[in-house]
Amino acid sequence: MTAAATEGVKSANRAMAILEILRAARAPLTARDIADRLAMPRSSTNVLLRSLIQGGYLRYNDSHMDYYPTLKVFQLGSWLAEGSLGDPAIDAMLRRLRDETGETVCLWARIGLGLTAMQILDSQQPIRLRVNTGARAPLFGSSVGAAMLAGLDDALVDTLAAQYARQSETPLDADWREQLEGDRVRGHVIGYDRWLPDAGAVAAAFRAEAADEPLVIGVGGPAYRVRRNAAAIVSAVRALIPSEGPA
Repeated sequence: MTAAATEGVKSANRAMAILEILRAARAPLTARDIADRLAMPRSSTNVLLRSLIQGGYLRYNDSHMDYYPTLKVFQLGSWLAEGSLGDPAIDAMLRRLRDETGETVCLWARIGLGLTAMQILDSQQPIRLRVNTGARAPLFGSSVGAAMLAGLDDALVDTLAAQYARQSETPLDADWREQLEGDRVRGHVIGYDRWLPDAGAVAAAFRAEAADEPLVIGVGGPAYRVRRNAAAIVSAVRALIPSEGPA
């Protein structure tokens, strides 16, 4: 590999490292902050930052002299919300759950303090839960969110809870940690009217090779029907998603 090619690879890796640093910080950072975390000279960091701004991946706030990713970064992977990460095993699992339970089955992934619906298999029943691909459910306050939290390690849960406390006017329930531990022991979550009115859901987190964090499968429908069939739905979910605790 030529010296120019080697330098190009280094620059690409460092540019990606900047986006990773911002992802971990979940907040705007100054050039000095980014340079310190990269352990790079300010001059070299500024070159990379200008390149990312020109490409439309970062924006610069003159008032605070800091940088933040643009929606273009999110859009790079937004097409993933149109499918199940290209994993035939996940496709088969979703179909089997839909067929066995008769309810709507959703695949969810976490983005920030919410979950995004990656793939939906609609129930064939006349009265059914309707969720659109790309829909957002809260991490704190939904059954699928509770299932996701149960699959995350304590350090990340603490970080997310602190971020929620800073951004939300609605405090967490006093016993939310007890509920979290109970969800971990059970290996699944059952909820009614948590996020959508008159809806019930059974949700569980699982690991997939194509995702860095757990994904969540939710089986949902009208609350009265999920209550009536909760045991059978839980059995179907647990048969396909063994409880492994937080990753």
